Amino acid sequence: MGRLHTCGARCGTNERPCVALEAAETTMRVKSLIDHPPVTVGPDATVLAVTTMMREDDIGAVLVLDRNRLVGIVTDRDIATKLTPFGAPALAQPIARFMTLDPLTCSPDQDVRDATVLMADFQVRRLPVLDASGRVVGLLTLDMIAEDFCEHLAGETLGEIVEQSIAGLHDAMVPG
Repeated sequence: MGRLHTCGARCGTNERPCVALEAAETTMRVKSLIDHPPVTVGPDATVLAVTTMMREDDIGAVLVLDRNRLVGIVTDRDIATKLTPFGAPALAQPIARFMTLDPLTCSPDQDVRDATVLMADFQVRRLPVLDASGRVVGLLTLDMIAEDFCEHLAGETLGEIVEQSIAGLHDAMVPG
């Protein structure tokens, strides 16, 4: 059955304590959810190398760094939408051809709720985390938020992302 947040949302049976959404005095910083460095590659890594890494590590995104600076992100969605039309020949190409350039980022000291607003507004499920000097220190994901902060908040954020995506599809299909 799951735990009940003080905000009324029922969460799964995580071992960590839930954090109440509506407790104004409760703030969780992004850095408290980052417990390991993200998987990174250089822009010249091949698509095959990156997709193999993603499969073996069971991850949905890889950050692309050039001289230790974030230049892009490759997600499972990028692979599905950008690579599929090219078929097998794309596997030998550099990942830089298919990555999302200059991804939206957040800071380690940012409040998790503020990060979820960015995710919803820009329809992303992952945010690279950069320190004040621009160095990559982590990758915040909706999964992390659900597991370590609040399933309810992660679910609401995902719902907004999907809702905006569906609205965009509808607008593209219906003549104006």
